[in-house]
Amino acid sequence: PTLYFLQRLGFTEMGKNSFLLPCSVESKLMPRLLYFQSLGLSHKDAVNMFLRFPPLFNYSVDGNFKPKLDYLINAMGMSVDDLKACPQYFAFSLEKRIKPRDRFLGENDVE
Repeated sequence: PTLYFLQRLGFTEMGKNSFLLPCSVESKLMPRLLYFQSLGLSHKDAVNMFLRFPPLFNYSVDGNFKPKLDYLINAMGMSVDDLKACPQYFAFSLEKRIKPRDRFLGENDVE
């Protein structure tokens, strides 16, 4: 079922993404995809984020997506739509990379 699901989303090179094959569609893949749709992204935009950066499927909604999204919106003043251009944002450490760089930019008046 996982291979079929991923192929329907548009994944074509499963060799590079074989780490996704043991994942459960119902308990791991779909909830993450639906989370981004619940934020207002279209199905197509959410799928494209995962196609651009498949490791998103391995990140926790509560432990990764929510705190980083909260910081992106409330501290950095950006929007969910900004994530479409850089889904890799979720790969960076909030405390060790995102916040320090945001502080540096703020302290140096860089927008």
